[in-house]
Amino acid sequence: MLELTQELKDSPPSSKLVYIALKDKGELTQNELTDETRLSKRTVRDALQRLESRGLVEEDIYIRDARQNLYLIPESDRNTCEPDRAGSGDATRSESH
Repeated sequence: MLELTQELKDSPPSSKLVYIALKDKGELTQNELTDETRLSKRTVRDALQRLESRGLVEEDIYIRDARQNLYLIPESDRNTCEPDRAGSGDATRSESH
């Protein structure tokens, strides 16, 4: 089960949903997060900004399309919450899109 940090507990539900989607899928673009969570683009963007400001999400370059960013849970947080699923994001990422 996912253990929530205090920063995440104090976040709005949309931020929690985006965080859980990233935790489950690994790395996603904003568009993929919009599809995955069924939240509006604006809501996902706001959630990502909140999570980034708290250090819960990192932004990276999306090699396939430089116009987009890739979002992921920092390595240290990926391993602490669900050790049995660590590294599963890479396999999921290669299967999607």
